[in-house]
Amino acid sequence: MLTLSAVFAGAIWQISNNYPLRAIIAGVLVLISVVAFIIPKFIAVWSIPLMVEAVSAESGGSDIAEQLLNLLSISLPFSLFTSFDYLGFWLYAIFSLLLVRPLYHLTLSARITAFCFGAYGLLFHVLLVGVLAGAVAQAEIGVYAEAIGGLLFVGVIGLAFHFKGTMSSEV
Repeated sequence: MLTLSAVFAGAIWQISNNYPLRAIIAGVLVLISVVAFIIPKFIAVWSIPLMVEAVSAESGGSDIAEQLLNLLSISLPFSLFTSFDYLGFWLYAIFSLLLVRPLYHLTLSARITAFCFGAYGLLFHVLLVGVLAGAVAQAEIGVYAEAIGGLLFVGVIGLAFHFKGTMSSEV
């Protein structure tokens, strides 16, 4: 996610001259999404080993540690661990919607990226509404999110061609 966020920062840089406020807001969203993605990774490195040690040693806090381990289960779409990941993807969806119009006014590859980002932003919000309305089953949330996430990677490929064209025109 750090690499993806770095590519998004490059896209923000591309639009910053013509759309400074949009670039600032998009940059803040990308920074917050990086934090949302780092928090569960830090929990996995720091807290989970300590909780496992407490449960296995049956120390004074083992009952609380066992409950927290259940709360942090990666396999559950409503766990704290996966909620932070979905928060990061939601922030990417808002970021994507902010960049549609500015990217559309650049090169053909940037237009393809704008289309992919716009589709991702809209579809992720449709998924979010579907989850909140109960129309999407818990078991299907991850499948839909991964399928929609493919649009981001197609957009990144379009950005790669745009960046290459921008670099060659500056030389």
